[in-house]
Amino acid sequence: RPLQGGVDQVLLEQPVDGITPLPLRALGELDAIAGLVGTRAVSVGYGLNWGKTTGKRPTSGLGPMTDLGGGSGVRRIARLGPIEVVKTNSLWPRQSVQKGDDSVCFGDSGSPLFLQRNGNVEPIVSGVLSGATNWCQGSKDPYYRIDQPAARDFIQCVVAHQDDVAAAC
Repeated sequence: RPLQGGVDQVLLEQPVDGITPLPLRALGELDAIAGLVGTRAVSVGYGLNWGKTTGKRPTSGLGPMTDLGGGSGVRRIARLGPIEVVKTNSLWPRQSVQKGDDSVCFGDSGSPLFLQRNGNVEPIVSGVLSGATNWCQGSKDPYYRIDQPAARDFIQCVVAHQDDVAAAC
C-alpha cells in the first residue's frame, strides 16, 4: 500500500514463521580464506536466465522483469565460475557463458553469493549482487562483500529503521 511520500510498503496477512536467515560471513572472514581467487561461486536469484549462447537475449518466463518477458517468480540457481578478482569491498566471479558458466541477469540484484569449497556450497552469505551488464553476459558484475564494516553498518541501519520509511540509510 502507498504510504506518505509515495513510498510503497508490503504488508503480510500473517507473520512468516519457520524460516531461519542464513548466516553472514564474520567481519574480515573472506580475507582469511586461502585460495579465495579461484574458488567457485554460486548465486540464487529470480532474474531472467541468460541462454548459454552469446548474442541472444535472455530467455523469457523467469524473474520479476515483466517488461522483458519474465514474471513467473521461479527461483534460479546460477553456478558461476571461480572468483577472479577480490577487492576491499567486492568479489567478482567469472560469468563466462563461453566457458559454460551461468551468469546473473536482470532482476537478480540483491542476490546472495555463496562459495563452493570442497565440492559443497557453503550456506553462508559472502556477498550481495549489485551490477548492470548488457544483456546479462556477466562482464564484471560485482558482489559486495558482506564481511566489511560498511556493509554491516548499512544492515544495522536498515534493521534499526525498518518501521520508519522516511529514514534513509
